[in-house]
Amino acid sequence: MNEALLVMIIIASLGYLAGNNTVLLAAGILILMQVLNCQSLFRFLEKNGLFLGISLMLLAVMVPFATGKVGWFEIWETIRSKTGLISILMGILAAYLAGGGVSLLQSQPEVVTGLIIGSLIGILVFQGIPAGPIVAAGMAAMLLRVLH
Repeated sequence: MNEALLVMIIIASLGYLAGNNTVLLAAGILILMQVLNCQSLFRFLEKNGLFLGISLMLLAVMVPFATGKVGWFEIWETIRSKTGLISILMGILAAYLAGGGVSLLQSQPEVVTGLIIGSLIGILVFQGIPAGPIVAAGMAAMLLRVLH
C-alpha cells in the first residue's frame, strides 16, 4: 500500500470515528480516485477544485435569495439590527481574509500541509466545518505580513 493511500485511509477513519460525513465522503472519493488511478482528475481538482468548491458553497448560500425566501424586507431588517450589522461586518472580514488566503495558497503551496492538518483537527476534534482552510490561510497571510 502506498503512503498516499494510507494517509487517506487514516483521514477517512478519523472522519468516521468523529462522525464527520464531510471528511469521510471527501476522503472516500479520493481513495476511490487513487484506487482507480484517476491522475487526470487529480490534476483537474488541484487546478479547479478550490474555485468549484467556493462556487458551490456560494451557490448554496444564495439559494434563499433565488427562491424568494429572503427579499428586500429581510435585507432591510438585517441592516437595521445590531446582530445583522455584526453579521455583515464579519462577512466582510471573512471574505477579505479568504481573499488573502487564496493568494497565500497560490503563492506559497508549502502552507497547504499545515492548513490541512489544522483544519482536520478543527473538523474532527472541535466539530468545525471544512470551510476553514481558506480563511485560516487568510489569517496566516495577515500574521505573516505583520511578522515581516
